[in-house]
Amino acid sequence: GSRLGDGLDAALAMLRAAGVRSGSESIVLFTDGGDTGSARDARFAVLPELVARGVRVFAFALERGADRGLLLA
Repeated sequence: GSRLGDGLDAALAMLRAAGVRSGSESIVLFTDGGDTGSARDARFAVLPELVARGVRVFAFALERGADRGLLLA
């Protein structure tokens, strides 16, 4: 697993700092498909914020054992 939530949280912070207009943002995510050890849970803390802001997340799993439910959330 990886720190998926922390990575998404960092990307969200960069979008905020850049002053990008809500609804025009995208994140491309390459992952092994699991969230382990993040300070904030990807599914229940970070993803709802991204959705509320209108950020599109394009997730690409690099391993067969990826958590498809998480990547499709």
